[in-house]
This record gives sequence, C-alpha cells and structure tokens, in this order.
Amino acid sequence: MTMSVKKSVLGKTVIGTVGAAALTLSVVTVPAAAADTKLQWGPCPVGAMTAPDAQCATFTAPKDYKNPSAGTITLTMSKIPAKSGKPRGAIAGNPGGPGGEALPMFEGNQKDDKGVNRVKMTQEIKDNYDLIAVEPRGLAYGDPLTCSVADIPVGNLAMTVGAGLAHDVCNWSQPGYVDQINTENTARDLDVARQALGLDKLSLYGVSYGGLLMATYATLFPEHTDHSLLDSTVWAILR
Repeated sequence: MTMSVKKSVLGKTVIGTVGAAALTLSVVTVPAAAADTKLQWGPCPVGAMTAPDAQCATFTAPKDYKNPSAGTITLTMSKIPAKSGKPRGAIAGNPGGPGGEALPMFEGNQKDDKGVNRVKMTQEIKDNYDLIAVEPRGLAYGDPLTCSVADIPVGNLAMTVGAGLAHDVCNWSQPGYVDQINTENTARDLDVARQALGLDKLSLYGVSYGGLLMATYATLFPEHTDHSLLDSTVWAILR
C-alpha cells in the first residue's frame, strides 16, 4: 500500500510516493561535532564521480552510538556550494540503495558536468542552496566494510552464500562494525555532518532507499529538519 504525499519543498509544491510503513526508532544522543570552520574542504576522492565543482571533506562519527568507547569512524561528505555565494541553507541528498554511492548525488553548476544518474536541481535551487551528500558508513568513502572470502566482495558474497554467513565473515574480519551499519546510524551520521557544517536545520531529498533514510532522519531529528522530498521511497523493512 502506498500513499501520495503533497508537501512544500523549498518553496515549491511537489508530489511524492512513500511506502505506508511506520518507523519505530530508538532514541540515542548524537554527540556535538565541530563547526564548519574545522572542516577541511578539498578535491573529492579519485573515482567518486562527483560533479566537477564539488568539494569534499571528512569528519568523524561514533562507530557505535550506544557505546561511545567503541571509537570513531571516518566519513566523507561532498558539497556543491550555492552559486550565489550566499546560501539560504543546505539540501542533503541520498540517491538510494542500500549500498549506493552518495557523493555524486547532485549535478553541479558547471556546463561540462555530464554525470550520469545525477539529480538535476533547478537553477534557482543551485543558486541558493548548498547541495550536500554524506557517504553512508561501510561504503568506499565511508570507512568501508572490506571483508571478503576468496576475493569475493561482501555484496556478492551475501548473494552467493546468504546474508547470515556473509555477516559472520564480516564480523570476524571487522569485529562489531557490521552490526553498526544500519539506517538509523546512517541517519545519525548525517546529523553529525549537520553539526560539523554549523547548521541548525537540513532540507532532505531522498530517492528510493534514500527516501527511507531521510524519513528516518526526520523522525529522529524533527527539530533539525526543514523541508523534505521523499521520492519513490522503499518500504521500511529495508533497515
């Protein structure tokens, strides 16, 4: 069952479709992060396929939000600055998955940006909003989960031998990490990024699984959520 949702997003009225499944989430305190002045912006990682004018920075987040003593992980975020130089705010996006690379989510302002599958925002939005994407934990630029058997990557391993055995192999390779790679923690990572950017609120744009991720963020952090656009959102079972 699905339902149509009509919301005002960045001053525009849009129609989205979301799965009609309730989210039941646990409350965990997200530690305060450093302000934007401490983020070191520079070129994005080679191979990230970001827009030519995208910048990237790394930041740390708790490995286990319920157990601060478990240490931290290092994540990467991309930013396409508002062309006006005076952003009204920031839009955080995720293109889907789970397991989809997020850094190249948005098309940039340069005319030679011909990236495939990038979201094309209107020029008004690109002029006035920073476009942000945070690489989900466990992926290539998000403290990657590197476990494999006989050189079979974990994603293919799960399809070959089943998710249960793949989980056990990964837990043996990187103890305790695989259980911390989930939608709720990825949403919490986004809030750490928000704090690092020095922002009070984020506008959210999620496609497919990205819609579920952004709905999770809005549920956990309603006070830090501005506008939301959830496009073709998957069911909440994919958590």
